[in-house]
Amino acid sequence: MYPWEAPGWNENDSSVSFSLNHWHLENEALSSLATALSKNTTIKKLSLSDCNIKTKGLSILTAALLENKTIVDMDLSQNKIGPRGAALLAQTLKERSILTKVNLSENKEWGSIGDEGAASIADALADNSTVTKIDLSMNNISSEGAAC
Repeated sequence: MYPWEAPGWNENDSSVSFSLNHWHLENEALSSLATALSKNTTIKKLSLSDCNIKTKGLSILTAALLENKTIVDMDLSQNKIGPRGAALLAQTLKERSILTKVNLSENKEWGSIGDEGAASIADALADNSTVTKIDLSMNNISSEGAAC
């Protein structure tokens, strides 16, 4: 049983931050987490740094983010999110306007977010007025990619 599957997990109003940093979550765990997050009404900050999240796992999470109405700060740093994953997240940013902070730093192990992913995110931010901070540092983004 994962911590988010425990009875009463969603009932504690003081749980505004939830961190699973360094858990190396597989898709099955991410699916379970996504189900819990889609129903959660208290968590405002979700930290999933260094959890081995790849494109498929991110697609599971982004589906839950579209349903969740409370998470405003998300840390996905040090995962394996490449340009396709960045495009998935960009689509979520277009459709969901509640996120204000997103950390995607150091997603360079798995081909990196790179210029292509940066362009997808820049396109999404053109239609999103709520994101105030996004960290794309250390993602092999060239000066051309940063100019998007």
